[in-house]
Amino acid sequence: MIIAMLATFAVPIVAAIVWRTRTHTNWSSLFWGFGVFAAHNLIRELLGQPFTQLWTSALNDLGVILPFTSTFWLHVMLNSLPHAILREGIRWLMFRYVATHIQSWKQGVMFALGYSILAALFQIGDYVTSFDADLLRFRYSLIETLTILRGRPAPWWQILLFVWHTGVLSTVFNVGTSLAVLLSVRRRAVWLLLAAILWTIVFSTASPILMMYFPRMQLDIPATIAVAVLSTLSRTPAAFVPFLLFVCLRQSRMDA
Repeated sequence: MIIAMLATFAVPIVAAIVWRTRTHTNWSSLFWGFGVFAAHNLIRELLGQPFTQLWTSALNDLGVILPFTSTFWLHVMLNSLPHAILREGIRWLMFRYVATHIQSWKQGVMFALGYSILAALFQIGDYVTSFDADLLRFRYSLIETLTILRGRPAPWWQILLFVWHTGVLSTVFNVGTSLAVLLSVRRRAVWLLLAAILWTIVFSTASPILMMYFPRMQLDIPATIAVAVLSTLSRTPAAFVPFLLFVCLRQSRMDA
C-alpha cells in the first residue's frame, strides 16, 4: 500500500513538473492552489457542520412538502450541494478578488495541480488513518506508521484502483472545475460557475448512487472487488466527460 500512496501523490506532482517544463508557467500559481485548498478546509471545519445541519433540516422540511425530493439519488445530490457551493465559491472569490494575476488557462492548470497535490495528501491521510484509530491520534512516528502499513499489503487491483481514483481522477476533476471557475470569472459567465457546482455534485455522488443499485446487479465476482470497481468506474465518466467539455472545447477561447 505504500507504493500506492507514493504513486498517488506522485501523479499531480509529476503533472505539475511536466506542465511547468512544457509551458514555462510561473510556480506561483501552484502555491496559490495550496493556499486555496487550505482555505477551503479551514472554512469547512469552521462552517461546514452548522451549514450542513441547517441544510439537512431544510431538506427534511422540503421532503414533507415535495415528496419527490426524498428520492434517494436526488436526496444524495441535494445533500452534497453545500459542499459544492463552498468548494467552488471559494475558488471563484480567489480568482475574482485575490489571485487576480491568474488569467490564462495555463496558469489555471498549474493552480489546479497545486490544489490536487494537497488534496491527494489529504485523501491519503484519510485512507491511512482508516486502518487504525491510533494512527488518527498520531500516536506513532512516521517510521512506525510506515512499518505498520508495510505489514498490511494490499492486492494489486486495490492499488491500481486507489491510484486511478485518488491520483488520476481527482487531478482531472480538479483541473476541469478550476478552469470552469476561472473562465466564469474572466467571461463573467455565471452559468459556468453553476456548471462547476453541478460537476462537483455529480462527481461526489456518482459512487453512492451507483452503490445503491449494486445489490440488484448480478455480478459473478467477489463483492469486495465489485464494490471497489463500481465505485471507481462510476466516477470516471463524471471526471472525464466534463473535463473534455471545459478543457478541450473551451481552451481555444482562453488566452495562451
